[in-house]
Amino acid sequence: MKNKGRIRKRNWKIICLTAIVAVLIICTGITAAEEIHVYPSSDPNGRAVRDIQNAVDRALEGDTIIVHSGDYTDCVEISKNLAIRADADVTVRDNPMIGLPVFTIKSPTNSVSISGFTIKRNSASIGIKIEGANCTIENNEIEGYNGNGYLTSGISLISSEGATLSNNRVSACITGISMDSSSANIYLNDFTGNSQDFSFGSNLDITWNTPEPVSYTYGGREYYGYLGNYYDGYTGTDSNGDGINDTSYEERDLYPLCLQASNFIVGENSVPDVELNEALNGSIISGTINVNATTVDGDVDFCSFEYSPDGLSWNEIGKAETGTFLGDSDLWSVEWDSTKVDSRDYYIRANATDKGGLTGSDLIIVTVNNPVRNINTGKRFVSIQAAIDDTGTLEGHTILVDEGTCRENVDVTKSLVIHSESGSGLTEVQASDAGKPVFNITADSVTICGFNITGAEYPYAGIYLRSAKNCTFEKNVLSENFGGITLFYSGNNTISNNTACNNSYGIGLEQSGNNTISGNTADNNSESGIWLESSDRNTLSENTAYNNSESGIYLASSSNNTVEKNEACNNSEYGIYLALSSNYNTLSNNTACNNSEYGIYLDFSGNSTLSNNTALDNTFGVILVESGNNTLSNNTACNNTFGVNLVESGNNTLSNNTACNNSYGIALVQSGNNIVCRNEACNNSEYGIYLAFSGKNTLSSSNACNNSKYGIYLAFSSNSLIYDNYFNNTNNTYFEGTNTGNRWNTTKAPGLNTIGGPYLGGNFWASPEGTGFSESATDKNNDGISDSPYSIAETGDNIDFLPLVLPSSVPDGTTHHRGGSGTGEARIIPAVTEEETAGTQEPEETEQSPGSGTLTPDGETDASEEPPASEVPKDSGEERNDEEQKTPGFEIAFALSGLLGALYFARKE
Repeated sequence: MKNKGRIRKRNWKIICLTAIVAVLIICTGITAAEEIHVYPSSDPNGRAVRDIQNAVDRALEGDTIIVHSGDYTDCVEISKNLAIRADADVTVRDNPMIGLPVFTIKSPTNSVSISGFTIKRNSASIGIKIEGANCTIENNEIEGYNGNGYLTSGISLISSEGATLSNNRVSACITGISMDSSSANIYLNDFTGNSQDFSFGSNLDITWNTPEPVSYTYGGREYYGYLGNYYDGYTGTDSNGDGINDTSYEERDLYPLCLQASNFIVGENSVPDVELNEALNGSIISGTINVNATTVDGDVDFCSFEYSPDGLSWNEIGKAETGTFLGDSDLWSVEWDSTKVDSRDYYIRANATDKGGLTGSDLIIVTVNNPVRNINTGKRFVSIQAAIDDTGTLEGHTILVDEGTCRENVDVTKSLVIHSESGSGLTEVQASDAGKPVFNITADSVTICGFNITGAEYPYAGIYLRSAKNCTFEKNVLSENFGGITLFYSGNNTISNNTACNNSYGIGLEQSGNNTISGNTADNNSESGIWLESSDRNTLSENTAYNNSESGIYLASSSNNTVEKNEACNNSEYGIYLALSSNYNTLSNNTACNNSEYGIYLDFSGNSTLSNNTALDNTFGVILVESGNNTLSNNTACNNTFGVNLVESGNNTLSNNTACNNSYGIALVQSGNNIVCRNEACNNSEYGIYLAFSGKNTLSSSNACNNSKYGIYLAFSSNSLIYDNYFNNTNNTYFEGTNTGNRWNTTKAPGLNTIGGPYLGGNFWASPEGTGFSESATDKNNDGISDSPYSIAETGDNIDFLPLVLPSSVPDGTTHHRGGSGTGEARIIPAVTEEETAGTQEPEETEQSPGSGTLTPDGETDASEEPPASEVPKDSGEERNDEEQKTPGFEIAFALSGLLGALYFARKE
């Protein structure tokens, strides 16, 4: 019972003591250690903990102060048990406090640690001064020079017991470490550039190496032993290669290091973890490959790379590795020169070896895309531009591009041949920037061949040439650009066998001369297929321009060009269009068919030659507006609404042209001083030859037969010479308004006439029934001239005084009869010779430039050889009846409605 009482008393005392302790803990505010963060400005939460000393003052015993990246200017005094460490890239610098240490650990403070700081350019006397016990100073870098002077000591130990100094780098101080009345372990530190590495007072107990032997790796091999410090002023020998000098340093450091401490890995080694960039796996590469190599012990000695084209061999394939491999870096960069290998899949493996000799590796598969090759140097490139810009690419080199798609804008600044290996169907160059040309060429003698080129928007082109010469563009396909091929200020270039479709413009020249454009296809463009502006002396040949929204071929203010053997069909407006004083051009052997408006159109353009062209199934076959001094010969204009047309145009020559199966065969409107000879105007649904407000023209040796309304139609047209023509229509003539002073015959002269007779005189007047005047007139002297004149109209002075008749024989013994019932022989009229036209009296000519030709219907008739009008027989079948005479304006208004309406109301300026 006594023992139980004692136990109860003892338990009660314990309970009371516990309660008292709990109350004391609550009252005194005892708490666990905390972390205090210091930022150079404000922390992420906006709290301003801006200097280290402030954090020290706020801290309690056992707290940790973490100083974040930045520059600080503190002088810090520490009188508490604290751990102060730099998070990363922390520099204490430019301290203005002369004579004070940067860090001072005051006595009798215990167990302070300072780590990770860089201390430099301070006016203080000491980097770190230690007066406390059991302090740890590690992984700091202290630089003594401040620009004007030096720290007295990097680290100072004054009456300090049990300090540990390791992995510090002390440089450019008067004294690296000064010591007095202290004990410490000092190892794996670097002392470089100091006046003296250490100084000593009294009562010292210093160990200059690791407290115990350690396992370490040096030079790729593992060792076991003590490690001291590195001194740049000490040179010794290392006979066994373990990294330790064979003799001590000043009889203090018994294990001085041969190299800086970073070359020694302390502890057990492990296989380095190597990771190639995951983003590269399965991707397309060229150039630099960055490899991340990390290890458990954080120190990789070097990285090597292996390549294989097939995965079976890791031998290098002729590529040099470049880069600096730092032992303390976790980012390894190697430039793999993939420019000398083919485009395909490759295996790449990275091997990282640490100082212990252990190796880790990683493997990826990448696709090398080097589609561009300089065949002169053998070097491959990821892009055409890279090949051009390469310093090894010289003038005259050839760049070859594999099949596939290149997305780039190419500036060609060297004279190069750039062509595809497989052709335009397989090799495409797309604009990466639509606001630039795909190929921008500023160098001479460039060849672009065999590409599909697309993607350049207004105002640029797929191939854009500026101020360059002697270039060649061939076998390219250009689509979905503003311009397919465009030349500015460029000459002596060749554009051949390209396809420029589905652009705004197909092929264009501006202020460019002496170029050749041949064998190209320019179809389905939203404006013109081929256009020239202010461009002279170019040749356009054997091109096709179909289905363009404006013109097939368009010349504006462009002269002395040759346009031959081209096809311009199915265009929404014009087949071939010359405008704005495009003079002295030659158009020959071209075909202009099925264009909505004009086949071949000259607008205010003169002195050109049009020969052997074909204009079919257009509204206007061949038309000249305000254009003079042109020659049209041997052209065919059939199945149009209007065949060959002159509007306000003078001094032109139309010869040996065929204008059949149109509504109007040959039409002259407000046009004078033109020569129309040896043409065929037959089988037209309206008129064979049509003159309205047109005077002083010469119409001769032409055939106007089988036209549905009239062979020749005159409205307000006077003073023309009309002779040696063959008329065979139901109604050969029709007159509207005043038509005076016209001469229907020339002076009788020897020469082969239109029906093979021996004399030139008037015209041959036939009818499909074979009852025309010339078919029934008498010719007593058998000279092929009727014995009586022919009155073409019932009234007026339109009389043929020398109408032709069929002679009894012709020089070759054959009767030449064109037209008639449609079954006679049609002959091609030979060119007019000087002998044939001897004695011809032509209308007075006037000087005329493009745009002139409008005449007033007046003039005088020379009838010196003509009989009085009362003696001239009249053919009522070719006269206007009284009803027609009473309504002179109706027929001309109706007849001109189509032609003039189309010209003046539908014509685009």
